[in-house]
Amino acid sequence: MQNSRNSRILLLRDGVLDCPSRLDLAAIEVQMAWPNDLVWQKRAYTAIVAEHMKQHLDEMPSADYRAFYCLATEASPLADVRKEWSEKFKRASLVGHFLTDLLGCISLHIDDVTMANLIERVIKPYRMKKDGGELRISLKTFQNQIWPEFRCVAHLWAASLKAIENEGQPFPCHLTKLREFLADAEAFRRLGESSRTKQSPSTVLEPDETFKLPPGLLVEPSVFDFERNEPA
Repeated sequence: MQNSRNSRILLLRDGVLDCPSRLDLAAIEVQMAWPNDLVWQKRAYTAIVAEHMKQHLDEMPSADYRAFYCLATEASPLADVRKEWSEKFKRASLVGHFLTDLLGCISLHIDDVTMANLIERVIKPYRMKKDGGELRISLKTFQNQIWPEFRCVAHLWAASLKAIENEGQPFPCHLTKLREFLADAEAFRRLGESSRTKQSPSTVLEPDETFKLPPGLLVEPSVFDFERNEPA
């Protein structure tokens, strides 16, 4: 896995939509979870690939065994990756909810709801520290840490949460729904890059930093019909 803050292209193999695999989804997952950390992208992806190869050893040509064992030796324990991933998911999913709510308010011309109101709504489950040392997130933590870190992939998180919560799909989406997931993400990205609140001189998403689809991957953006559901 390789990417940089300047290129901002979602790394996907050619022909991914013709026959997507579990590893294609893994490539998307690690870029969503660690958009600015190439070291963790590689560490997580290598661990996932090693586990995938382990589960399919019976189907693997004998000539590939050496490559598998070399990879397995280098890979971080999947349990360690999953632990780090769990913390990233808690934070990044808030960004997906926030982007969805904010774009909905802008599209429906709900002007009496502030960005602070929306942030407070999405972080409400994490306002208080719970038993077991679960994450506690404040308004300032979201504004100063979480949103800046995951804003570049917020459209992907919004699309994934739509698939998970509305359609019961696994993260980031079901293999057979990859095109729809990317279409939703593309719609969220374009809306975010062209929408702004009355209080802000800049758009919700910054075009220079958002992860975009590879130039050769043609996906028609979805069309959203936001329902009026004002935050309490």
